[in-house]
Amino acid sequence: FTDHLYTALEQARINCFTDDDELPRGRDISTELPNAIQQSRIFIVVFSKGYASSSWCLKELAEIVRCTNAIGRILIPIFYHVDPSDVRKQTGTFAESFIRHEEEYQNDTERVRSWRRALTRATDFSGYDLKAVNGYESRLIKLIVEEVWLQMSSREPPKCYCGLRTHLTTSWTDDNPGRRFFGCARYGEQSHCNFFDWYDLPICERGAKLIIEMREEILEMREEIEMLEGQLH
Repeated sequence: FTDHLYTALEQARINCFTDDDELPRGRDISTELPNAIQQSRIFIVVFSKGYASSSWCLKELAEIVRCTNAIGRILIPIFYHVDPSDVRKQTGTFAESFIRHEEEYQNDTERVRSWRRALTRATDFSGYDLKAVNGYESRLIKLIVEEVWLQMSSREPPKCYCGLRTHLTTSWTDDNPGRRFFGCARYGEQSHCNFFDWYDLPICERGAKLIIEMREEILEMREEIEMLEGQLH
């Protein structure tokens, strides 16, 4: 599921990464993990039945929750074949995992308590449950991608490579008609940079054709109106 979600986000031109890809192996998690998390704006946490069995996942979640509380980041919890109440109350398979954690960390009970608090806090955020879409993973992934785009759309226009505030421009290519993107403020000048970042979600092939046809009809209607106005004068 996470592989398909990652691919869908990448295809939507959303810059994302997983800890498996980005955090160097053999490095101190206490320094590498906070740095990686603090550079992110949105966190997607996929809770599965075996999630709590991983101390790595719990350490990561605790740092994510700390980051969302301290610097206002966005957390989107995904409940994948697991009941949200099991995550919140650490029941079911989560209870079994915490029995083992409490045995392993008998001399560091505060660590285990911090993991419990992080799980409870994560369920306070609005998220998605696979059961709500009748188990259709593709539908769930589509909803998640749309949610991330919605959250990103509220962001301030980024600066281009020239150091200027970018302009929101509309593409009218055959593949992306009517799709908006951030472009260099100097676009059209010889000194403009090649900064480019999509603002809107991708348009399906059928949707693109319909938009082009409608635009052509509108342009034809405008020409007819101008011609009629000329005849009246």
